[in-house]
Amino acid sequence: MSDELITLYRKILLETDFSPLEEEKANYSGVFLPVPGPAFGQSGFKLMVVGQETRGWNGSLEKLLSAQLNNTLDEYLGGTAENYLAQLNVPINSVFLRFLKTTEKRLNMAPMEIFWANLLACSYRKKSPRGRPKKEYEALRKLSSELLSAQIKLINPDAILFLTGPGHDKTIKAMGMEHFNGHKRSWVKEKRRLWFFELGSIPCCRTTHPCHFAGKASRIEAVDAIANFKQNPAIPMYTPSETLLVG
Repeated sequence: MSDELITLYRKILLETDFSPLEEEKANYSGVFLPVPGPAFGQSGFKLMVVGQETRGWNGSLEKLLSAQLNNTLDEYLGGTAENYLAQLNVPINSVFLRFLKTTEKRLNMAPMEIFWANLLACSYRKKSPRGRPKKEYEALRKLSSELLSAQIKLINPDAILFLTGPGHDKTIKAMGMEHFNGHKRSWVKEKRRLWFFELGSIPCCRTTHPCHFAGKASRIEAVDAIANFKQNPAIPMYTPSETLLVG
């Protein structure tokens, strides 16, 4: 599966117009290109967890563009896959990675079994790129949606947990429209903190980022919903309340 994903990454990157990002290529991080670890799906349940963006990753975007120019993209892709798997093995010094480990224990999954993806494929100067000029950000958003939708379609997870907070809901919905004919069965369980929906036939939940302490209860509820679904897959992960349905 990793080889198939890398092949898809290669195709997407070669077809992407990076010109809107060219002037700032030294300030954007490398593109986040995850691959499944050897334990993925070991428990019989495939879970994808989607973060916001990695604050720094695999050098800069300039490194990727140089690899394309020098016909060394295959070597670049192999290196970034190794970098991703190595990151999961380092001592836990990130709130996000600690949350992944805690979630794996809660769901009785093996270490490194969760597939970690990101909604945005690059950061800008180790921060969110959302404040960048519209044309620049839109180019990154489209690339990110291409990559994430390719991951979802190939991995075909049993459930997806978005730890992206409410500020990224428009980006999730845009990806849904572009690659999944929109999102379905949308239900806001708790305003800004807990949103259930489907992409294709995959049940999804969007809650707060682990750095957001006030959203801890919502994250616990989200993981509990996934745990119940893992144990009883014949029962839907959530049942929308008619009064709380949203677009």
